[in-house]
Amino acid sequence: MILELLLFILYALTVGIVLMTYLFYPFIAKLTFKENEKNNPTKDCGALYVIIPAYNEESVIDEKIKNSLKYLGPKDEIVVVSDASDDSTNSICTIIAEEDEKVRFYVNHERGGKNTCLNLAVEKINANKNDILIFTDCNTFFDENSLLEIKKSLQAGSSLVAGSMVYQSMESESAVSEGLYWRYEEWIRRNESENGRLIVCNGGLFGMWANCYETLPPFVPNDFEGPLRLCGEGEHVMINPEAKGIEPAINSPKEEYSRKKRMANRQMNCILYLWKDLNIGTKNQVLFHKLFRWFGMHLFLLSTVFILFIRLLTMSLMIDLLLIAHFTIIGVIILALINQYLNVEKKLLPKILHAVKVHVYGAKGALKAIFGTKTSIWEKAKTNR
Repeated sequence: MILELLLFILYALTVGIVLMTYLFYPFIAKLTFKENEKNNPTKDCGALYVIIPAYNEESVIDEKIKNSLKYLGPKDEIVVVSDASDDSTNSICTIIAEEDEKVRFYVNHERGGKNTCLNLAVEKINANKNDILIFTDCNTFFDENSLLEIKKSLQAGSSLVAGSMVYQSMESESAVSEGLYWRYEEWIRRNESENGRLIVCNGGLFGMWANCYETLPPFVPNDFEGPLRLCGEGEHVMINPEAKGIEPAINSPKEEYSRKKRMANRQMNCILYLWKDLNIGTKNQVLFHKLFRWFGMHLFLLSTVFILFIRLLTMSLMIDLLLIAHFTIIGVIILALINQYLNVEKKLLPKILHAVKVHVYGAKGALKAIFGTKTSIWEKAKTNR
């Protein structure tokens, strides 16, 4: 009897975490967390600096700089840092910088990863506290309102403001499936944002006051470190959906899953790096937004083991129904795995398989971080350039 009770408690705990993470947390993020208050609005704003790290971006860097130049104000500048590029990126940027005084170009001569470029850029800028730093990627393009909307939200009292990403060229099934997954993720982020508690954004477009920036270690993602740290300090961090970053979708499943693994590794390392300094509300956000989602598949399988052992120890209609539900879900996952080779069903099963693989690769990356592996340098995806 005691063993049955213990197993049922463990089952209820694991299932409860899964249900809370996937069904209830998006609403809880909006309704229950204490709001991070904005700072006083200000009209005092200095220069705006668009910071572009680049590694072998010859195919897009010219278009990226020209796109950014269109939306600069009189005091604003672009700062490009090449991470030891060995294609024609450096020569392209050198020519542009010589022709346009609004463009600065620096080279990190020994490849160190994205954060070494960002740290170098901020060091070279030597910004005042009322200057604004805009972080972006070479394959993310602005529309006419992107920079203006971020600036407006910062002046309204936020410490960090993220843009909303628009993905184009979803030509493969994996890209379509990722689009659905991204819409779910952005729903969560927007609900967090309503209370000024956004803990992660997209590195393609976000901005912060210069005095909010801290030197980045190489193994954390800047689009997670900034919002997580500031939210954990009680600062107002939000998404402005009117600030749009336009970016091609990754159309290779291999590249997408590799990206998920790398992102989870760097985000987990960031959690370990910042954990002790986060307030309790932000820690709870991290658990349900990140940790329990990475290990959602593992928690589900663990709960299945618990209910199976309970069924071996006791007979009950409720237990039988729960067991049937678990094995029905497992059966659908197995069908999705088989379908990737047979390609019989092309709508639902590929999306289920994508969700499963996202969790598997995310968990791999997070586990590697827990056991000490840090990712600082990586090869960019080629299908979204």
